[in-house]
Amino acid sequence: MLVFVPHLDTLDLTGNKLVELPANLFSHSSLRSLVVKNNQLKEADPAWFSNNSSLLYLDLSGNRLTRISVDLLHKLPLLQTLDLDSNNLQELQADLFRSLHQLETLNLAGNKLITLRPQIFAHNLKLKYLYLQENQLQDLPANLLHRLQHLELLLLNQNRLRHLPAGLLEGMNPSLQILLTGNPWECNGKMEYLMKWLTNHRQNVLFEEEVTCDLPKTLKNLQISSLTDSQLGVRLQ
Repeated sequence: MLVFVPHLDTLDLTGNKLVELPANLFSHSSLRSLVVKNNQLKEADPAWFSNNSSLLYLDLSGNRLTRISVDLLHKLPLLQTLDLDSNNLQELQADLFRSLHQLETLNLAGNKLITLRPQIFAHNLKLKYLYLQENQLQDLPANLLHRLQHLELLLLNQNRLRHLPAGLLEGMNPSLQILLTGNPWECNGKMEYLMKWLTNHRQNVLFEEEVTCDLPKTLKNLQISSLTDSQLGVRLQ
């Protein structure tokens, strides 16, 4: 069908109840923007694209994807925006995004991710906007963000985080905005790093007053940045 549109630049297939798509469908060298959101795709097939596609924008949100393959993204080296919001992703390969050196926006919100591999964003040095909210993240590697010097927005709200590892947010962009609400923060000794980071970076935290303790019950709903070392059970140096 698309062979009759040789200079196609933008294609939007939103909301068509698509279950599968034929090989080479998006092999147009001119295609820059592709939206296939709110369909019923269970797989994103690398065969859809030719090698070294010129695609800059890919939206696969609102489907039923359980995995994304390295082979698919390897064909999209110029990609600047990848939207995988509201799928069924549970785990991501360590080198999944390794070929996306131009990536600026990555949306992984609304999936079922429990954790992330330490080096998963190591090759995405231009990343500015990272959406990880509304997953099931329970912990994060301490060096997850260390190469993301241009990160401007990080959404971690509505996960299952109980604390952040020491050093996670060190050396970040001074203008970074981060959202941490809606997590079951456990205010004990492991909370010392986040408490002190919040205290020193209030201007970087969206709705900072809503970042509150869930446990223990004696501290429930207290603002984390207002806690003291003694409340956390941390020994004074």
